Formats: sequence, structure tokens, C-alpha cells
Amino acid sequence: MKESRATLALVSLKHANILEGLGCAAFSISDATFEDLPKYEPETLPTVSPEDHAFIVFTSGSTGKSKGIIVEHRNLATCARDQYGPMGYIPDCRVIHFASYTFDLSCVCVPSEEQCLTDLAGCMQQYHINWTCLTPSSQRLFRPEDVPDLKIFCVGGESLTQAHVDVGASKVKFINSYGPVESCFCTAGVVDPQRWQPGVVGDMFGSLAWITVINDPNNLAPIGAIGELVVEGPAMARSYLNNEELTRASFIDVPPWLQDWRPNNQTGRLYRTGDMVRYGDNKLSASLADAIHSESFIETASHALAPIRGRVPVYMIPTVLLPLVTIPLTGTGKINRRELRQVAAGLTRDEINSYVPTSDDTQSSFKRPPGNEIERQLHVICAQLLNIDLNTIGIDDDFFRLGGDSISAMQVAAKAKAVGLAITAADILSRKSIAGMASSSIKSLPVVVAEQDSKLTTPFDLSSIQCLFFETIHENHSYFNQSFSLRLSENVDIEKLDAALRAVVAHHAMLRAQYRRDENDGWVQQVQNDIEKSYVLESHSTQSTADAVQIISDSQQSLDIFNGPLLRADLIETHAEQQHLFLVAQHLVMDLVSWRIILADLEKALRTGGELSASPSLPFSTWSGMQAEYDTKKLLPAEVFPF
Repeated sequence: MKESRATLALVSLKHANILEGLGCAAFSISDATFEDLPKYEPETLPTVSPEDHAFIVFTSGSTGKSKGIIVEHRNLATCARDQYGPMGYIPDCRVIHFASYTFDLSCVCVPSEEQCLTDLAGCMQQYHINWTCLTPSSQRLFRPEDVPDLKIFCVGGESLTQAHVDVGASKVKFINSYGPVESCFCTAGVVDPQRWQPGVVGDMFGSLAWITVINDPNNLAPIGAIGELVVEGPAMARSYLNNEELTRASFIDVPPWLQDWRPNNQTGRLYRTGDMVRYGDNKLSASLADAIHSESFIETASHALAPIRGRVPVYMIPTVLLPLVTIPLTGTGKINRRELRQVAAGLTRDEINSYVPTSDDTQSSFKRPPGNEIERQLHVICAQLLNIDLNTIGIDDDFFRLGGDSISAMQVAAKAKAVGLAITAADILSRKSIAGMASSSIKSLPVVVAEQDSKLTTPFDLSSIQCLFFETIHENHSYFNQSFSLRLSENVDIEKLDAALRAVVAHHAMLRAQYRRDENDGWVQQVQNDIEKSYVLESHSTQSTADAVQIISDSQQSLDIFNGPLLRADLIETHAEQQHLFLVAQHLVMDLVSWRIILADLEKALRTGGELSASPSLPFSTWSGMQAEYDTKKLLPAEVFPF
């Protein structure tokens, strides 16, 4: 109702109260309503054009969020015309529709709710129904032999299974149809119970079918490959109601590959269905996942991946391949991504490792142990951060195939530095194995970042991501925060916490940063030596949740990028003397990777009475400069895209 912005709704007497409070007038329909209607006068009806709206139907698709689809008169008329033959309509059809009004397979006139739920077969007998279009799951409400007049049974709206075919196709002419609401029905095929295969949805009618590369409608998929079904034709809806972004993403202009085939630069629009099919039989991809023997799956998959290694970027090579007998689908045949995530989340680490594809350098099951102290330290660090049993990984194993990524690479670099190893995230990303990291670390050990102390308080340029912040946030620069609320496992006094926070702020220079505009009206940052002004710590005692929320809200608004502080801590003691520590920092100097390091250092300082390692972390100004230099020298197109 909110999306349609309707001011009038037609409702039955039974449901008249549903619309209360929605700001929409309700007109109740009953038998008496039709008796009181004025005589029909054709001349009072307005003239409509093909481009006028015929109706708006709402559907959730695979997202679960309602979206309104605007269907024009030309879409409706074309769809009705094109369905006549493929769907089995004949002049003497007596049709029943059994579907919710919210479903696009519905119409205005349906049997009563009592008839639908208690005696659908009896209703069909009473009205001598010989044609119907139902969802496959509705088939269980009656047996074909209970409706002797039924000649054509059309199904759509859900995936068809062999069980449905076995029951229906042997008794009547059974037609399987497919079509998103946005493009009306666009395929239909008579089901032969002896030859039908799961996933086949029939021949196209009234529209053209194109199969493009998944997530890339600008390129056609190879013949026989799975791709996304893109539909073109006059039955296609106009747009989504009040959703321009979704309309632009789903209803696309003629792509370049199609323009080459069209004379005189003909224009048009296509609809991306989001459904995965393949050429030849328009078989949904769910049916392609045949039963695979798991013991040979990884070997086969690894051989299939071998030709592309070294030819495409690392992120395009799968790190885990899970064999599925079938791909889970929603009720309308789309890939059920939520269920796929749940399946993956339920696997143990050992199960995930068993589905990691091998390469030439990881074929052997032998796990080479560390050979020196540096390899041993890195071996322990990687195992801890990736949460893997130390005995199950060798120093030649690929860091990324063990579950590592760019974020965990930064964590490894930080922990390595804490134990005196000079290694960068870039080394880890390029070397990949623990043995490779160790060799890089050995070479890097003599390198010392010189003159850190003298340069620490010198103004320096923003990093790329910091520049984006100032370009995006034009007002209230200080209110762009990240925060954590921690429940302390053991109580701590305010003096001890203050000493620990002071040590952390002293250790990490960027927590003492301040920002200002330079003479060119650009932004610069500068680290200050004043630790006291760089953070705030306050203690509170309250039994009220509302008071605690207010404390947190005030803290969120207290940061100041010009004069400090950039870090604030609130120690809140609630009922039963339970302590909570709320920490908030300006996002300019803090991200989720930084938080993990800061929280680890804070815990260490609490346990040591404010003591942290003497060697400070690599200054952000140095890292930012090194990154800019690396981008300039190393990130050439030929190196970023090695193909």
C-alpha cells in the first residue's frame, strides 16, 4: 500500500478492517454492492492508449521485498494474444483460476475461499472446468480423475518436479510454463511424461530469448554454457513502481552485441530475469548439478582450474568448491543464496579444507614443517589467525587456500612485526606461502624506517580513502565514527584503564592526529605530541538503559578532528557491578583492521600495567607514502591485468 500510494481500495466485508491506519479509503464489496451499481454506460469510459498503465502487480521475487511492476495495455494485449496457442486456449475453454490476488497468475473472479480450501475438485466439476493454470504445489488439492472435464492442465509460478509430472501428465494435456511477471509468460511446452527432464521449461513464444554471461549482459554466453536469461519483446512491463535504481538495473537498453545485428540503429529494451539457463533446451542450471562422487570431485575440479591459473587474477580463481547434487532454488526457480550460505556456514574447518582445490605446488599431502625460527614464528601466527590446527598446515601451503585474504594478511604482518619480523602485507600477498613469507622477511630484516621520530609531527598528505571521506562528507566532519561496546570479563579500576589507554595512544601515533586546511584549501593531517588532549576517559554508574544510551550518544558526538580527541572511552558500571567499556574513534584514523590491533594492545596494556613493546608500529605517514609510491611504480595495467 505504501509503494502504490493508493487512495482507494476494494475489499471484501471480511477483510475491511485490514486497511485501518494505512491512510487509504476502503470500499467494501458484497452482493448488495452490485445491485446498487448504476447502469453501465460505455461512453463514460475514458479512451486509453497502448502506453497507458493497465495494472500494477506486486511480487517479491527472490529478495523477499515487495516490488511493484507497471504493466501497460500493450504489454497485456500482446501477452494475451501470444499465449493463445502455446498455452492451449480454445474457444470453448471453461477456465478456473485458483491463486491469491497478490500473485500475477491470478484474476478478479475466483471461487470462494471455502470452495478453494475444502472442495476445489467439486467446484471444478460444478462449473465443468476444462482448462486451468495452477502452481505445481496446488496440484495436491485434487486428483485428475476427480475432474473428468479437465483437458488442459497448465502449471507455472514454481519449479516443476518429476512427482508433479507423474501425477498430472498421464491423465491430461500437461503444459509447463515459465515467465517472470516483468516479461509475462514467455515459454511453454507440453510435458511428455516419458521424455521430460527436470528443469526444461519449454519453447519461447511472443518474446526473444538471449543468454548472456552471468552478471554481464554486455556479453553473450557461449553456446552450451550456463548464463542469465535476458528477454526481449513487446510483452515486457514498463518499469518498477517508484524504484528507478532497480528499473535501470533490470530493464536495460539494447547491448552493443545486439545493436550490430539490428539495422538502422533500432532501439529497444530487454529484461534481465536473473534466472540461469543454457542454450538448446532452456534448462535451468539447477538440473545441471548431477550427482558427483565426492572422492573424485576435487581432483576433477583441480584439473579444470589448472589452465586458468596464472592467466586470470587471483580473486577470479575459486578457493573452495562444494559439490552439490542440486542447487537449492526458491519457489520461483531462482538460486536460493541464503540457503547456500547456510550450507557453507554449517561446515567444519576440516570439511572446508577437504574441498580446497589443489595445484601443482600443493598436490602432495606431505606438510613440510618449519625449518628455522622465522618459519616457526610465521607458522604459529598464520595458524592462530586462520583458526587452523598447527599440525594440519605446512610452510608450502597457499595462504589464500587456507582461508586467508587481504585483511588477514594485514593481521599477519602486524603480529609478525610485534615479534620482531619485518614483513608487509604486500609480501604476504605476493609470496603466498609461509616459506615465501619467511624468505621475504629475511631480506627485509636489515631495512629500517629511518628518521621516524623527526618526521612524525610533520604535516603530510591524506591517503586515498581519507580524501574520499572529505569529498563525500561536506558537513559535520567529526561525526563519522566506528565504535565497540565491550562487556569486561573482570572489573578494572579507572586509573588502571587510563594508564592502558594512555599507553595505546602513545604507541599509535594516528590516534593523536589533527586535521586542517592548508594554504591551497586542501586537507592535511599532523600528529601531535600531546597525549592528554588526544583521548577522553570517563566513568559512569547507572542502572538505566536509557541513561547508558544517552552516554553513548553523547560520546559519539564528542570527537573533534580539528583539536582532538579522536578516541573516547566510557567505563559504564551497571547492575550487579557489571562493567561495560564503550570505545568510539574517528573513522579517519580507525578501521576494523586497526580496531583488532588497538583492542589487543589495550588488553595487553591492562594486563601489564600500561606497558607495551618499546618499538612503535610503522607510522601511518610512512605507510601512506610507501603505498602511493608503490601505486605509481608497480600498478601498471599490464601487471594488474595479466592477460
